[in-house]
Amino acid sequence: MKKAIWKFPFAASIDMPVGALILTAQVQRGQIMLWALVNTGDFGVESRKFVIFGTGHPVTEWNPKYIATIQLEGGDFIGHIFERMQ
Repeated sequence: MKKAIWKFPFAASIDMPVGALILTAQVQRGQIMLWALVNTGDFGVESRKFVIFGTGHPVTEWNPKYIATIQLEGGDFIGHIFERMQ
């Protein structure tokens, strides 16, 4: 089974290969991106759900999985990215 690291623009819902392992999230050229280790064979895709909570803001999810902390240019917003677990 071949694997590769793919990059995805951040969104509340991202279609990615089934079983993708989220590695990190960072800001690249002003845009939030996610990197994931994926199986490159044809295993289908699944929709994964993500959310960002700002520092000091209420966390409204019961069981979010932490991915990374990002800082937008200028440092005016620090966000904590989580995957919404079903």
